[in-house]
Amino acid sequence: MAEFDKKWLEGIKYHDAKKKEIDKNGRKVIQSQAFERPVTVKDVMSWREAGDSVVIVIADGMKYTVKK
Repeated sequence: MAEFDKKWLEGIKYHDAKKKEIDKNGRKVIQSQAFERPVTVKDVMSWREAGDSVVIVIADGMKYTVKK
């Protein structure tokens, strides 16, 4: 098995949401704000080689197949 190459992560985005509490009509409401950012090596939960491609699973639950 080869070493993990950071170039495989190019173009992949990590998707998540931040929750913040706001005041709406006099009561507190929790509102989610979606965001995305580039994936880092720390976000990779699992990866494996599959012939001439690599299958990567990141922490937000998404699975990607990329060319080596």
